[in-house]
Amino acid sequence: MTEVEITSWSKGFQTVSCIRLLQSMAGLGLADAKRVTENVLGGKKQTVSIRSEADVSLFMSALAKLGAVASIKAAL
Repeated sequence: MTEVEITSWSKGFQTVSCIRLLQSMAGLGLADAKRVTENVLGGKKQTVSIRSEADVSLFMSALAKLGAVASIKAAL
């Protein structure tokens, strides 16, 4: 597993798409994905775990396209 830290967002951030991405790639339920997204919008850094090493770069790229700023925190 790899931990990805979502640190902030930029203008044009796509909230609903971010929630869906968190559900599909991080395996979060709707409530948790929404909470993570709302916390990022509120200025709080959030860490999510991505199960597959192969999916980390896809996840990071998708977050960037949605307007989220993220970095790899640690590989577990």
